Amino acid sequence: MNAACASTTKKSESETAMQPQILIPLDGSRFAEAIIPSVIPLARAYSSTVTLLTVIAPPVVFTPWTAIALPESQQEEWELEAHDYLAKVAHTLMAQDVLVRIRVLVGDPALSIATFVRQMESEAPRSGG
Repeated sequence: MNAACASTTKKSESETAMQPQILIPLDGSRFAEAIIPSVIPLARAYSSTVTLLTVIAPPVVFTPWTAIALPESQQEEWELEAHDYLAKVAHTLMAQDVLVRIRVLVGDPALSIATFVRQMESEAPRSGG
């Protein structure tokens, strides 16, 4: 993870764990990015951490007859491009005093996002007793 995308406050881990989380899945389109201006005041008002998430396809090309794995270097290149894209978006949010994390996943977008949300929910602290 890029150092510029790390948490920029000095709150304790317990304080950070209690903050609401906002997930923004991004695919690089202006349509997906259109939500960002609306998230900024919400994240600031609730001291939320915003997670920017993108999912890249596995480096496999499917033909009617077979699946062909692309070189590992292709996946690394795609992951680096995705990370750079998210870091650029994160910089915009951090300039507005929003805490940001970035995540790049590899797989089917819908399944990967759903799995990530379940993981976030399972890690969230439970209130009450």
